[in-house]
Amino acid sequence: MQINIKDLRSIINTTLDSLENKYDKNIDIPNDYYWYLETSDLLNINKEPTLFNLGQISEDWDFIKNSNDNINGYTLKNISTILRLMSYDKDGNYILV
Repeated sequence: MQINIKDLRSIINTTLDSLENKYDKNIDIPNDYYWYLETSDLLNINKEPTLFNLGQISEDWDFIKNSNDNINGYTLKNISTILRLMSYDKDGNYILV
């Protein structure tokens, strides 16, 4: 599958604008730690995942903020994790945007 970067940027910008209108400048991510599924298990849908690691939002956020112009796959992984976890409240329910 191909994702058009211009379309993705537009969708992300619209979503972030909506979040900013509802939550002002900050959104709370109630849990700093999360389970992270290793890529080898993430992409192999023919076997039950076994490689779980613990991730930390504050560490991901620090990495992104300090990436400057050195954007790579790990930066994208951290951004996607933060965006995903922003979508849940403290009880694991989707937030309303």
